[in-house]
Amino acid sequence: MDAQIPLQDLLHTNCLPTDIQRPYARNFVEKSTSKLSEVDADLAGSIAETTRLRLERDAISADLQRHEMLLSPARRLLSIPELIGEICLHCILDPTDQVITRNSFLLPSPYNYSCGMRDDPLTLSHVCRVWRRVALPTPRLWASFRLFADQRSIVPVNERLSRSQSHPLSFAIQLRSYDMSIQDSPVIAALAKHQNRWKYVFVNGTGSIKDFLSSVSDTYPVLEKLHLSIEAISLRGNHRCLDTAIAAPNLIQLELKGCVLISDKLSLPNLRVLIIYDSSKTTSWDYCLSMCRLHPTLEKAMFHISPTTTISSDENIVVLPSLKALHLSITFAHASVPPDASPLLVKIRAPALKKLLIRSESGVTQSIQESILPFLKRSSATLASFYLDGNYSDMGSLTEFLEHLPHLQELSLSSRHLNSDDLLTHLRKPIFKHTPNVLCAPELAVIGPIWSNPTLASMVDFIVSRSSNVTGALREVVVKSRQSADELRSHPGISECIKKGLQVIFRKSPTCSSSGY
Repeated sequence: MDAQIPLQDLLHTNCLPTDIQRPYARNFVEKSTSKLSEVDADLAGSIAETTRLRLERDAISADLQRHEMLLSPARRLLSIPELIGEICLHCILDPTDQVITRNSFLLPSPYNYSCGMRDDPLTLSHVCRVWRRVALPTPRLWASFRLFADQRSIVPVNERLSRSQSHPLSFAIQLRSYDMSIQDSPVIAALAKHQNRWKYVFVNGTGSIKDFLSSVSDTYPVLEKLHLSIEAISLRGNHRCLDTAIAAPNLIQLELKGCVLISDKLSLPNLRVLIIYDSSKTTSWDYCLSMCRLHPTLEKAMFHISPTTTISSDENIVVLPSLKALHLSITFAHASVPPDASPLLVKIRAPALKKLLIRSESGVTQSIQESILPFLKRSSATLASFYLDGNYSDMGSLTEFLEHLPHLQELSLSSRHLNSDDLLTHLRKPIFKHTPNVLCAPELAVIGPIWSNPTLASMVDFIVSRSSNVTGALREVVVKSRQSADELRSHPGISECIKKGLQVIFRKSPTCSSSGY
């Protein structure tokens, strides 16, 4: 019966081929084995040919890309010396930018290059011959640098000064302790020859800052920004008072950290920004007031000090008609000195003030009605940003006064005496009974941080109510904890506001707005 089964059908059974079928099966195996060997040989040849073709294709593609680059628009642009010069300039950040934090001044972050081992302009000139031909004769590229008064070689400094030609200089210099005196420093001698080109200057060191200023001329014809910093642990008392004359007709910004300049020896007719940061108990309120009196052109004043004396009662009122931003921060106050900014606030008038920041870290309770509220009443017409952080009482009177700030856009209040829920409820009230959609502080766009922390329900009701304000909804809500931020973002009542552009931000302390004031 098996002999009648075709050989092909046996493949699907367990039956053995018959003697008649076995030769046919053996013949098929032999032919198939031979055919398989032929196919394997053809396949091996195809693989070898494919590999060869792939290598040939890669070579042609690489050659094509190199030739396409010859015709690319970018290559034509990079052949323009002026464009390469701009690229190089953007590789070097502004060396005068600095970070000012609540607790300290930090060395400007762009100061990672210097007249020494790490020289970014020199690195750019080593990219290729074209870049080198452009970089070397670009004065602006070599006019910003950092150096040390005691560095061993003067060659890199002279090279910088030479290549910068007549371009204004921006530099940071570190005055470290070293054997030679300031007068003997070849670095300072080289800089002094180009003093008429100093534009932005950042000086950090010890008492040698006074010697540095004395070693050069009193006149700085093009100086626009000057930062003088004495290290906190280096000196005490009178050694921080720099009794040196400075005449800088174009100086716009003066920053003093840990030191003071004798005010009657200064001639700064165009000063716009004054920053004093001093935790060494050297700077007094009298000094701050005298600097304000001497410079009525001020537009921004920042005082972060630990005063040991107050202002004499017979001091005259100082009017600063152009002052737009006033930042007052008290880290410590002597027992005989009010632990807040009240001594200065009662002595100045700022009719154009737009931003006021007051912070007191003393922990002593002060009434808001003694100086801050009267000052606000005098400045209410234009005030747009108000930040208050301290142990102030009578905060209810401040809450009620907010309705008299029609242009207030940014608000942050922190005090253990503040009832935050009452504050938010007051800000939900309409200014006029017949216009329910015009709320208190109608232009308010940024609020927070607020402390003590308001309840979640109160904050949600406030945000939702402000969304109906006819002059605009909130833009930012700042909270002091990540948990509070997450709770607000996930609340169903806030999701629609977030879709419309509201930002809920976690931040422990207020920061300056993008306006710069």
